[in-house]
Amino acid sequence: WVEVTVDERGQVAQVRLHSTDASLSDRMMVAAAKAWQFQPALKDGRPVRFDPGEARSSEVLDFGH
Repeated sequence: WVEVTVDERGQVAQVRLHSTDASLSDRMMVAAAKAWQFQPALKDGRPVRFDPGEARSSEVLDFGH
């Protein structure tokens, strides 16, 4: 599976692949993830970078849901 960090503009800033092999399908998955576009998370009404590896459960972010 992949984990992505999304910057303040909603663009993928980093892709982390959580897999043990370097198969073609894994490389294709990373390439596809780099092309994804998101609406950025908001904190206090301002766009913020979101890194799921650094997220804390006490943080309150608005993901537009």
